[in-house]
Amino acid sequence: ALRRSMTAMGRTGLPLPVGDEPLPFMSTLETGPPEGVCLHEASGTPRFQYSVPQSLYGTVLFMPVLVHETTWTERIRWHGLSYFWMAVNYISQAAFIFGIHSFTKVLHESDEDPSCEQLQPWLLASALFACTVEVLTDVQETYDLMYLLTHIIPTVPETCMLKFKRNYRENKVDMVGGGFSQRRKNVIRVLVLLPKFLLAIGLLFVSFRFLLVSEQNMDIILNATALVFVIETPESLFSFFSLPEVRCIMGALPDFDAEESSRITFRPLYQLTKFVAAIALVFTVVEWDYDFEQCTRPRPRQLLAAWF
Repeated sequence: ALRRSMTAMGRTGLPLPVGDEPLPFMSTLETGPPEGVCLHEASGTPRFQYSVPQSLYGTVLFMPVLVHETTWTERIRWHGLSYFWMAVNYISQAAFIFGIHSFTKVLHESDEDPSCEQLQPWLLASALFACTVEVLTDVQETYDLMYLLTHIIPTVPETCMLKFKRNYRENKVDMVGGGFSQRRKNVIRVLVLLPKFLLAIGLLFVSFRFLLVSEQNMDIILNATALVFVIETPESLFSFFSLPEVRCIMGALPDFDAEESSRITFRPLYQLTKFVAAIALVFTVVEWDYDFEQCTRPRPRQLLAAWF
C-alpha cells in the first residue's frame, strides 16, 4: 500500500487518485513548479487529436453508436431524423451546384455585350483564393473523417455502442470499447464520405466559373458570399433542425487521440505546400477557363501579382 501511494505522489507531495473516483482537491492541485511553465508543457501539446465536426456528417456517423435505443420512436428521435436532414442537405447542395453551373453556362455562352467595368485584380484574386481555401478545408475535413473511421475507431465483428470512461488524471473522457463493423465502415465511406467529397470537388470548379463570369466588382463580393453560404449548408442545417438533445450529445463527444506523427519537422513545409497548391490551382483554372478578351478583365499575371 505504501509503494502504491508513493507512485501516485505528484510533484506537490499530495497523493493523486488511484481509483476511478476523483479527489475533492484535484482542481486546486499545482503539478508544476511554483513559477509555472509555458502553455505547451502544461497542456501536454503537441498532442494530436481528431474531433468530430458539429455537423450533419458527424451526427450521421456517430449518433447510432452513442445512444442506446430500444423502440422505433427512440431510433427516429436519435438518428432517424439525422438521416432525413442529410438527404435534405444532399439535395440542397446538389441543386445549388446545378443551378450555379446552369447560370454560369448561360452567361458564358451569351451573345449580349457584358458590362465593361474595370475589375480589380486584387478583389478577384482574393475571392478566388478564399473560396478555394474554404472548399479545400471541407475536403480536408473529409480526409480527417476517413482517417478517424479507418485508424482510430476500432473495427469489430458487429457494430456495438462506443464505451467511454472518465480519466481523472488527465481530466478527459477516453474511449475504452465498442466500434464499427467493417460493413458499416464501408457503407459510411460510400454513402456519406464519398458524396461529401464529390460535392466539395464539384463546388470547387463551379465556384471558379461562377466568380470568373462576374461582370462588376460588386458581383465578385456577392458571388463569393453566396458560395460560402452553399459550403456551410450542413452546419446550418445541423444547428437549425437537429434536436437540442442531439446537439448536446455531439457536443459532449470527446476528441480521439491520434498516433504521434514522425514528421513534425516537415509540418511547416507541408502547410506552405498547401498554400502554394491553392494558388497554383486557381492560377491554372483561370488560365484555362477565362475569357480575357471580354472588356478589361485582369490577366493571370495580374491576379498572381495581386497575391504578392
